[in-house]
Amino acid sequence: MIRKRLHVSMSADLVKEPILYRLVKEYDLSPNVRRADVSATEAWMAIELQGGSEAHIQEGIDYLTGLGATVKPLQGDVVES
Repeated sequence: MIRKRLHVSMSADLVKEPILYRLVKEYDLSPNVRRADVSATEAWMAIELQGGSEAHIQEGIDYLTGLGATVKPLQGDVVES
């Protein structure tokens, strides 16, 4: 399994969308939310996407950016298990 840690920021209107559900059902990814914050004007989450290949993960990232979210690689500052 391939894992990629990402910081995803978005406008608050995207919070109403079932984004994580679609990553699971349509892109066969396992998102693990490590941290998140939602306010009236914006939202962000630190997630770890797990998938079978880099291509699957890239498809999920393309989906998020297509919605208007900003996706960046996450460096540190994640709760470790």
